[in-house]
Amino acid sequence: MTTTEPSPRGAGGPEAGLHGAARAEGAALRANLDAAGVACQEVGGSSLCLREPDGARLEVIGDPLGEMHGRTVL
Repeated sequence: MTTTEPSPRGAGGPEAGLHGAARAEGAALRANLDAAGVACQEVGGSSLCLREPDGARLEVIGDPLGEMHGRTVL
């Protein structure tokens, strides 16, 4: 079901993330999203944030799982 209301899930941060996307793939993804008219924002030089049609926030993360912006977090 698609609505214009924001999703009630999450507490302000992304509700789903894709870790380990290669940065070259991220550039191609950004170009495809731009061409399709999908609004997205680059964050920290390694992530893209966007919304699903139902308003859920998504993040595509160029860092490997367990890292954030080049630093080990796990």
